[in-house]
Amino acid sequence: MLRSGLIIEVSAAEPATGEWRRQLDPQAVLGVPPHLTVLYPFVAPDQIDATTITAVERALAPVRSFDFELARIDWFGDRSVLWLAPDPVEPFQQITAALAQAFPEYPPYGGEFDGLTPHLTVATRGTSSELRRAEDELRRGLPIQATADAVTLMVELPDRRWQRRQVFALTGR
Repeated sequence: MLRSGLIIEVSAAEPATGEWRRQLDPQAVLGVPPHLTVLYPFVAPDQIDATTITAVERALAPVRSFDFELARIDWFGDRSVLWLAPDPVEPFQQITAALAQAFPEYPPYGGEFDGLTPHLTVATRGTSSELRRAEDELRRGLPIQATADAVTLMVELPDRRWQRRQVFALTGR
């Protein structure tokens, strides 16, 4: 079954993370840009319709763009997933909460985890040596200043690549 997700793209992270993501995160080479996930999994691509789009727009309507930085490196699991932490985290959590309330049948990460840790994934595979090198090099590129000004609906294609389906500006209407 094809997948979709709602993300906040972080193009400002590409210079520091791009090469490492292409080497150590399979999603990067499939068209997923540097991002923070705000709701995944989401509606199957062939089920997304005007009602879905309108519900996302309504959930995001009060949200204004905001500045944040990626200044801390952290790990999930046994140091197998390398990620960058945003500061502040609260706006990302609030966006996820608003979307999860609008789409209760799609809890964040399928309800697999207690709580939510906003993050930008850099590496999900690689040797411990590669991961340490990535961590050391990333540290030199921090902090990364960024603005969250939109939420992007990404959809998976039959060839497993991902593409942007819709972009929702954060205008705080």
